[in-house]
Amino acid sequence: MRACLPPLSHSSGGESMLLGLFAGLLVFGSSGWQLAAPPAARAQADAGKLYQEHCVKCHGKDGTGAAARGIEPNIPDFTAASWQAKRSDAQLLVSILDGKGNVMPAFRAKKISEEEARRLVAHVRKFAPAKTKPGQQERLPPGSFEERYQQLERDLADLQKQFHQLSKVSAEACASSPSEMSAARKLFEQHCVKCHGTDGTGSAARGRLREIPDFTNASWQERRSHVQLAASILDGKGKEMPSWRSQISEQQARALAAYVQAFRRDPGKSRPSGK
Repeated sequence: MRACLPPLSHSSGGESMLLGLFAGLLVFGSSGWQLAAPPAARAQADAGKLYQEHCVKCHGKDGTGAAARGIEPNIPDFTAASWQAKRSDAQLLVSILDGKGNVMPAFRAKKISEEEARRLVAHVRKFAPAKTKPGQQERLPPGSFEERYQQLERDLADLQKQFHQLSKVSAEACASSPSEMSAARKLFEQHCVKCHGTDGTGSAARGRLREIPDFTNASWQERRSHVQLAASILDGKGKEMPSWRSQISEQQARALAAYVQAFRRDPGKSRPSGK
């Protein structure tokens, strides 16, 4: 025998209030009185039904739009974090209600209310990838443009790291012995001291040469590899720095580049000496 709710009128004021609230959580189904789903759960279920009815055909159950991409290349991928980040809830709501061009129809005409459209927006947001932990790289859909671009950036960073390491080894190899440093010092005195000074700061010529560098500046050195310095020595730089290719060999230019790098002032590091 199925139990029925007692008449609220026979209860006291407090009991009536409790029973009223309890009754609001009940629905009468095929098996009698049952607890109804919470409002949030009902809204979520409704949004799923709306998406299934109006959106799955183009956007797919997984939200990637992969099935329709051959027909419509610009269909969005709801699972892409970059796409989700570029669109506000208000923008998505307007797109659902009013459509977008000839491809995305206006669902306002299909009697979707604004409240239902808001539920659809929340449903679309659920396709976004879960936020990554601090320091953890975000996973993107395989083969996506964002994934390929990030891989290229990582490859470039690796190549730059290798380049700087090789340049450092090359610089050390060029000035590995006192005799080589002595030869580089003589070349510096012969061709470079007039502008850059014996201390490498270029302070004496800075009045007439505004862009003359300070070789002792660690940040300036950090931004230039041994290969770049050797190329500047051989080919020059603009009007202020002449080309020395006709007067010195590439090997001498590499030795000079190593000597210039030795001017860098770091804690505990002494100035270059060829003596």
